[in-house]
Amino acid sequence: MRVLVIGKSKRHTRRNVLLARGFANLGHRVVRLNYSRARSLAGRRLADFYMQLWVTVFRPDLILVASTDIPPRMLSRWRSFSRVAIYYADYTDPLSARIVKCGRNADLFFITNRGQIPALYEEGVKEVHFVTGGCDAKVHRRVFRVPERFQSDVAFIGRPSPTERVEFLRDLQAKFQVKIWGPGWENYGLKSCQQHVDIRDYRRICAGARIVIGYDATDQVELYFSNRTWLTLGCGGFLLTRYVPSLERLFVRRKHLDWFGSMSECAERIEYYLANPQEREQIAQNGHAHAHQNYRFSDVAQAILAAAFQKQREQVNPLSVAPIL
Repeated sequence: MRVLVIGKSKRHTRRNVLLARGFANLGHRVVRLNYSRARSLAGRRLADFYMQLWVTVFRPDLILVASTDIPPRMLSRWRSFSRVAIYYADYTDPLSARIVKCGRNADLFFITNRGQIPALYEEGVKEVHFVTGGCDAKVHRRVFRVPERFQSDVAFIGRPSPTERVEFLRDLQAKFQVKIWGPGWENYGLKSCQQHVDIRDYRRICAGARIVIGYDATDQVELYFSNRTWLTLGCGGFLLTRYVPSLERLFVRRKHLDWFGSMSECAERIEYYLANPQEREQIAQNGHAHAHQNYRFSDVAQAILAAAFQKQREQVNPLSVAPIL
């Protein structure tokens, strides 16, 4: 099967590169294109021509668009000879008009949270599936010797948005030795150890921190959490994350990771795990194994192909959600 993956590749996640590799690992022919880069270098008209040329020559069975800047008219045109799917690994509330328009002009829409599936159906998207993020054995792995600057009791990786995250980290730093990694924190009077974190540094942070904190943009959307969850588990970090609805459907608490629902519970859990290093290390090992055994990018790719090419598809209930990967 021929698969065309269109999307950016951020250096700290490389998500679309790894997703393309997931399809290749399953034995499929894969081409990956970056429409945004082509447009910035050559302009929109030449970028559109470049995309159409590749589609015409390669003749993909599946076009997976991990981007919302492809013109919807192109998506609609490609559907005449290929399955076209949107892969949206993010969360915005409300869903932007651009996302909705792309979804309406594709055959399928894959999203990494379950909470917004009903909203996509209400906006006229034809078929929506939940898929998880993933990890890659070559990129996301454990390291065991790291420089001292990466070592800490507690680490957080990300930006100071939403602002409640700032207050949470400020309160946490008042109680524990917390190192913050990522841009923008100086604007709020907090020190960042490093502005930009690539995957090599991410591995070191996970290895050097006794506890990695997860605090996503919202805790109100079912199974919404950022790809930092998969990066942390994939790199062998011990993850203590804010609870989101249905998290227990993917992870066993205190086996693969742990979670909290309030600042006081988070502080209590940190104190406990700092005092119990053997249990903490066992959970980190279990979480690492769980991610690499069940949530590789090749598993994500397989789930996408199964949904896109299932011959006997059950009728989709617009208010239901797809099964967990």
